[in-house]
Amino acid sequence: MGLAGRVRVLLACVALQSMLYVVYVNLLLSRIDAKQAVVDAYHHAIQHDEYAVVWSIAQFVQRILYPKTTRRDGTFRCLKFQHTGECPSSYVSNVVTLFHTPSSTERCDTNISTGLHGVSGYFEVQSDVTGDVISTMHMACSRFTNRDFSCDVGAQYASYGWDSLQYRHEPLALEAGVSISTPSSINHPPLPVLSNSPQQSSSSAALFALHSGNHLRQRNDHVSTNSPPNQPLLGSRGIVFVVHPGILATAFASIRRLRQDLNCSLPIEMWYRPDEMEGTTPLLTALVAQFQVHPRMIDHPLATRFFTKPYALYYSAFDNVLLLDSDNFAIRNPEFLFDEPTFVATGALFWPDYWKPGNSLFGLNGFSSLWDLTGIDFVDMFEQESGQLLVNKRASEKALDVLMFYSFHTPRLVTDLGLVHGDKDLYRLAWLKSELPFHMIERPPGSLGRRLHSRGGRGGELFCGNTMVQYAPDGSPLFFHRNTEKMTGCGGDSLSWESLQEFRYKDVHVSKYRPTAYQVGESKCFGHPETLVSAYTEVSRSSYTTIEATLLKYAREGMRIQHPEGGKATEPAAATEALGDVAKKTHDEVKKNMRGAVANYIKVLSAMRPGQADAGIFDSLMVSAYGQMASLTELAQVSVVGPTELAVTIYDPSVRRMRAGQFCWRDMECHVAPD
Repeated sequence: MGLAGRVRVLLACVALQSMLYVVYVNLLLSRIDAKQAVVDAYHHAIQHDEYAVVWSIAQFVQRILYPKTTRRDGTFRCLKFQHTGECPSSYVSNVVTLFHTPSSTERCDTNISTGLHGVSGYFEVQSDVTGDVISTMHMACSRFTNRDFSCDVGAQYASYGWDSLQYRHEPLALEAGVSISTPSSINHPPLPVLSNSPQQSSSSAALFALHSGNHLRQRNDHVSTNSPPNQPLLGSRGIVFVVHPGILATAFASIRRLRQDLNCSLPIEMWYRPDEMEGTTPLLTALVAQFQVHPRMIDHPLATRFFTKPYALYYSAFDNVLLLDSDNFAIRNPEFLFDEPTFVATGALFWPDYWKPGNSLFGLNGFSSLWDLTGIDFVDMFEQESGQLLVNKRASEKALDVLMFYSFHTPRLVTDLGLVHGDKDLYRLAWLKSELPFHMIERPPGSLGRRLHSRGGRGGELFCGNTMVQYAPDGSPLFFHRNTEKMTGCGGDSLSWESLQEFRYKDVHVSKYRPTAYQVGESKCFGHPETLVSAYTEVSRSSYTTIEATLLKYAREGMRIQHPEGGKATEPAAATEALGDVAKKTHDEVKKNMRGAVANYIKVLSAMRPGQADAGIFDSLMVSAYGQMASLTELAQVSVVGPTELAVTIYDPSVRRMRAGQFCWRDMECHVAPD
């Protein structure tokens, strides 16, 4: 047989191996019929032709090249930290290191400061079970920068994967005779603080669950019956939102659309932190009265920012939870999702992010330390977008405990080391670690936005996506996540859902799906500035602008409810002048104290209108991807964006990223445009 023949045989074998791998993954993650798995894999191979072969070879090579995770059971104790080189490294030092390992070591009680260039080295730890000495947490220059930790972190790193499986999160038991809030009242009782209790068994009597009779089982097995007459307790299916003052108007728009436009009858929980807003806030009262929302309080010091979502998921009274971000708008009534075969079979339905290995903003590839830390073998799949997820909690108890370990067990190594961004990948990681099945929606996200005129080298009009489009299992649009250009309920909000850019996933191999993050003028965009017709379709003059206009109207209504006296006492010109003074003062303040930048900003606003500051910090932005990372000498940018609006971009050293926000408050309310 000639060389060409041998190559064809090799490619055929690799393609067959890849096809069998697809069968295996389908069976493992989806628990579908074996015959159907084979048919799906065959169609996949035939449909994508040469791309399937190339893709198969790439996956085959990756499984050889990427390091396998070393299983580490039990606990460990630190012996020392071993330096392996100088940082920053040079060509000469790298060559020397190949033949000579530096003798410099650090004791376990030493504090390691990685600085700007990182540290090159590893920890030596000893197993408490076997006594074996192993090296772990291998670090190279520029890998873990600007961090301080003790050598004991090496022992925690070594046992992190094992600890995550032993961990049992203590459930939040309600006191006897106390029920959660019902639609008739927002005077809901405070919920006890949970604790990190690895010894707590998942079968403990402390575990409460929602039973088919729609009752909450208490710590002492008491059934709560003190709800007002004719007010049903929460059922086994429901939607969960987490809010703070800055996104209440957006949440109002999302919930009003669900209830009024889509006729969604699912019960809704709205979780909030009492130190951020009161349960008697006018807009929350309106949501309870008009749309039967159930307020729930978050009462845990570590449940902040991204980690409020795992908290709400874990402690929701629903057995089956659809967790939605407040800026994520349903296009169809989502009730059908609970009966989708893929959800019924697996107990978890997740949605993909734009990013995957080889095209990621967050470095999640086969060489990431994430896999070694968690003890999960690298999986070549899309990253997760957590703006929506559907979970059967009864079928997912093991994964939920792992999720809470990642979220609330300190130190939070998986996030503290910058290996994931926020909570977005914690869910799939928890399911992978616990080896429970889940279904990831097949169709990659689309991008919804508008075409903007570019003054740069490209010129002309370029597509700028600011809303992520997520699809139903059948491939039709289901959720529009407006996660870049936030909806505030202020006059600065504008229509943007004009063009929809979608990947032709049924005709084009997924290897061609490579969206980017970029800028057009001052706008931050996702997608492709110039639509690649070979892989994407673009629908201009989108019909979704009508939906967006309605949502903007709802958000403005929510803002009016929240601030009924806003926008009347101050003339626009005077307000703009006052805001300009605030902008200058705030800019000076944050430059003096970068760690308190956000707090200082709110403090300045409070000083202008005592007791009436209503500040909302929106999601962290990966501004480095947009080329806008501020230098250490210019820590903040504050500007007037409307008659009574400020926009601020602040460097937050706690996450080493830029944080963007918009602020408005009573008597200097965001201008409300007429309907």
